[in-house]
Amino acid sequence: MRSIDDFADTFDDELIAKLDDNNILGRLHFSTVDGLDSSGKIEKLYFFGARGFSIFRASNMTLVYDSGDEVEKMIAKFYPDVFNTNTKPDDADEDKPIDFFDKRSDNLGPECESVEIGELGGRRILFVGVDRTAAILIYSLESGEVVPTFESVYRAGGRDDTFQNLLDNRNLGDLDPEDLKFIPVSESVTGVPMLMVTSTVSGTISLYEVYNDSSTMSTTEPPNPTMTTGNGIILISSKVLYFLSIIFGFLILQW
Repeated sequence: MRSIDDFADTFDDELIAKLDDNNILGRLHFSTVDGLDSSGKIEKLYFFGARGFSIFRASNMTLVYDSGDEVEKMIAKFYPDVFNTNTKPDDADEDKPIDFFDKRSDNLGPECESVEIGELGGRRILFVGVDRTAAILIYSLESGEVVPTFESVYRAGGRDDTFQNLLDNRNLGDLDPEDLKFIPVSESVTGVPMLMVTSTVSGTISLYEVYNDSSTMSTTEPPNPTMTTGNGIILISSKVLYFLSIIFGFLILQW
């Protein structure tokens, strides 16, 4: 808890009051070594966490886009029961993903951990792995544009069951998707573009088929599509390839 004397005279008094209220901003962690004035008092707040993603111009590394709070807004809209949840249970036999609702909001937030770029139907597609919600957000980026368009969000696995039951039933999903790899149609064994997702907490390697509902890649309706908006890119689990490392997942949960 910071004292009012820790803040510079120019700091907003109303914001100080909110930082002292656990029902508003009191739980939020911020740096005490950044944003200080010449006397060492806080004049600007720097919060921790990977709450979004940014796009920089490669030629000079200038910032051209930042997602701001959109990642959290989309998770709150489509998966509100696991908003800023945690993927590491205290007791795998008792805890459920929904039990950790909002637990990470005060420190690292959703933690956008991984990113991958692919091409689908002539459009550049951006995949963002969100650790704590264990979800994949999908954006499209038209040629010459720097502002991506939100397309859909996908979360595998159950939410209202214990972590141990989800593990036993092979329904953990992708807990902490640490790395993503896009597989173009030319290299896919199913003839459909795929996304490989490796996740550290669930101990899984998952392969998903990626569809564009306006494309002609498949003559049948993809099964069980996730919620979609925008131009309708959807991500679904491949019926052909899905791997789950039971032993590794078990060790992670016990740890």
